[in-house]
Amino acid sequence: MDGRIDDDELMRAGLAAVLSSDPAIEVVGQASTGRLALERVRVGHPDVVLMDVRLPDLDRIAATRRLLAAAPGVKIIILTTFEQDDTSSARSTPARPASY
Repeated sequence: MDGRIDDDELMRAGLAAVLSSDPAIEVVGQASTGRLALERVRVGHPDVVLMDVRLPDLDRIAATRRLLAAAPGVKIIILTTFEQDDTSSARSTPARPASY
């Protein structure tokens, strides 16, 4: 099961369509903000969360910490389309996502 968090609706829809084409993957929720993602994770219980590196309401570190607190077993994969985004700071925090 997958939850998709991205503030760009077209990106969310495109990834959801690609992921849903695999019968082994069920998209259980989508969210445009970190706070909405917390609600969706509590309801949908995803195994994996794909999260945009930039969200309008929470930075990636706060969002990762809150998601892991709400669902300790979830694996979070941070996605970005930005070539020069500084993800090293998130890697060195206790709020470690599963992957970038």
